[in-house]
Parts: sequence; C-alpha cells; structure tokens
Amino acid sequence: RIVDGDLYLESDGVLVLELPALESVDEMYIDVSKVAVLVLDSLQNCRSLAFDAEALATLSAISLTSVGDLDLYQTNLADLAGLGSLKQVTGTLSISGNANLSDVSALHGLSFISTLTVGTNASLSDGAVEAWVDAVGSHNIGSMELPF
Repeated sequence: RIVDGDLYLESDGVLVLELPALESVDEMYIDVSKVAVLVLDSLQNCRSLAFDAEALATLSAISLTSVGDLDLYQTNLADLAGLGSLKQVTGTLSISGNANLSDVSALHGLSFISTLTVGTNASLSDGAVEAWVDAVGSHNIGSMELPF
C-alpha cells in the first residue's frame, strides 16, 4: 500500500497495469510503451508523478489531490479525466507530445499550479488551453510556458 521511496515501472509487454491498493509513493515514473490502461485508484500521496507511455489511452480516476511534479509525455490519452480530483501542483505540470490529447477540462478544478508548461500536443487546441488557464485563473499559476 505504501512505497517508502521511488517506484520506477518499465515494461513493453504489459497491456493493463493495475496498482489499485497503492496509496503512497515518493516518486513514480511509468515508462511503459504498451500499457493501454493504468489503474491507480487509491493513490493519494505522490511527490512526483511522470508518465512516458505512448500506448496509454485510459487513466483510471486517481484519488490524488496534490502532487509536486506531474509530467505527461507521449501518451495516447485523449483526455485527463483520471486526474479530475487533482487540486494543486506545487511544482511543475508539464504536458507535451500527447498526440491525441484534446480535452484538459478535468484539470479545470486546479486551484494552484506553481509552473505550467504545455508543449506541442497535436490535438489540443489553443482555445482548450486558454479555457483551462481561465478556469484555474492566471493569478493561481506561478509561471506559464504555453505553445502560443
């Protein structure tokens, strides 16, 4: 249930990765090229969470309300619905290289982002990013680097 330290998952032979009992981990890095479904239902505490999973299309609802750093890089996610309970990012939120990502509305509930970096995400419109920044409030974002 609790990993006292870092968790690094690397595989290219797993299609569904389920860690439903994991509640706490210091840092988690997921580098799995073929995982299409990731289940982290009980995750409540994580200082740094990074996804580099080009096949990842479904992210289960994560209970996490606060994270230090969150990096979403080269996933196959169309939306970020699994991150809807997230309320604050005290470090850097970086979203880049997610070709199918078109909907970030699940993150409209964020009340604080220290540093926001949005790179190229082919399907994510400037309007969707602007609506997200408006919903969070630019005064609640320490610094921003946007693709426009």
